[in-house]
Amino acid sequence: KYWTDGLWTIPTTENSSCRVTDLLCRTAIELRRTLQVCLIEGRSALDRIHSVSDGFNHERDALVQGELKKLGSRAILPLFVGLAPALFIQIVFVVYVIMANSVGSGLE
Repeated sequence: KYWTDGLWTIPTTENSSCRVTDLLCRTAIELRRTLQVCLIEGRSALDRIHSVSDGFNHERDALVQGELKKLGSRAILPLFVGLAPALFIQIVFVVYVIMANSVGSGLE
């Protein structure tokens, strides 16, 4: 499945909406290409595999940092969705009580 008949043909991968899965698939393809080139050239693959690994680590760290930046707003959103209606009702009730007391009729 991962080794195709052509040297530089990219095997078909499932398109996923997960960026981590896409990153892993791209890294696997790059490792495959690296090994193929090293076999053709007859050289050691250690340095090239190390550079592919470093690239993967940098991209992974960038994905993690991006998700951590979004985490604050994602965690607070349910709080606002749950509390906003209750707070709005309380504010409306307080305004009603103030208006009723100032007019002289209403709650007593």
